Amino acid sequence: MTNLLNPGIDKIVQHFAGQASEGVISAIHNASSKTGIDFSYLVHQAKAESSFNPDAKAKTSSAGGLYQFIKSTWLDMVKRHGADYGIDTSTMSKSEILDLRYNPEIASHMAAEFAAENKQYLERSWGGDIGSTELYFAHFMGAGGAASFLKAKDTNPLRIAADLFPKAANANRNVFYNSETGAPRTLAEVYDFFDKKFTDNPIFTANSNNQVPHNQESVIAMKVPPRKPIARPSAAASTYSEGFYNNNTQSVIRVKKSPNPLPLYNLVHSPVELMIMAEMGTPYQSAQSREEEQSRSSSRSKLFSS
Repeated sequence: MTNLLNPGIDKIVQHFAGQASEGVISAIHNASSKTGIDFSYLVHQAKAESSFNPDAKAKTSSAGGLYQFIKSTWLDMVKRHGADYGIDTSTMSKSEILDLRYNPEIASHMAAEFAAENKQYLERSWGGDIGSTELYFAHFMGAGGAASFLKAKDTNPLRIAADLFPKAANANRNVFYNSETGAPRTLAEVYDFFDKKFTDNPIFTANSNNQVPHNQESVIAMKVPPRKPIARPSAAASTYSEGFYNNNTQSVIRVKKSPNPLPLYNLVHSPVELMIMAEMGTPYQSAQSREEEQSRSSSRSKLFSS
C-alpha cells in the first residue's frame, strides 16, 4: 500500500496488513481525512466491531457492516449526512439504503460523522480534553451519558461507579467490578479500564501522530450500489438514576432538529459501545432498537474483560 501521509498511520497500516484489506484501510483513511476524526480510533473501532469485515452481520440484532450500524441509526445518519457524500436516496428503497452499510467507504464516513458529532457535543457539554477514550465513552453511553459520567468523574473520581450507574453495572459487571476480587471500581478506574486499551497499545496511542490532516475539501466521490451490582448500604443510585440519564440523553437526537444537530444515541455493534450504557434507553430510541442493543450487551462486554 502506498504511504498514507505519516509514519504513525503507516505503522497502523502495517500492523493490520494481514487483517484488513487495502480497500477497508483506504476507506477509513478517507473518512478520517474528511472529518478530522483520529485514524487510529476509527481503525480500532472497525477492528472491534467487525474484524474489518465489511459484510459482517450480527446474529442477534439488525446491526451490519464494517461499523455494525443498526437499521434505525443508519437510516437517520444517511438522511442527515448522505447528501454530503453524493448519496441520493430519493430513488432508493429502504432496503437499498440499508445495504449501503456494507459499502466500507460509506460506512466509514458515517461512523466518522457520528464520532465528530459526539466530539462536538462533549466540547459544549463537558469541556475537557477529548481523545479516543472520551469518544469511546460517547459512542457506547450516548453523548449525554458520557458527559454525565465525565462530569461525575471530574467532581469525585473516587466515587463507586456502580452506585451512580447501577443499570450499566448490572449489564457489564466485568467493567464495573474487578474480575479477580469482585470489588466495585471507582469512576476513575472505569475510565482507566478503557483508557488503557489505547495507552497500553502503541498502535492505538491517541495522539497527533495518528491524526489525518483535516481536509474539508477531500470529499470522496462514491459510487452508491443499486449478576446485579453488589448491594451496598452506601449506594446512591438515585444520584445518577435512569431519570437523570434520560434527561441528559434527550439531546442525543435521532433526527435533525436544529442547525447544530447533536449526536445520535448508541449506534453500533461495538464492545465498547455496550460496555456501559447499552441497555440505557432514550426518549428518541425505539423499543426495537433498545431490545436489539440489550441483546448485544453481554456478548460485547466479554471482549473487554480485565
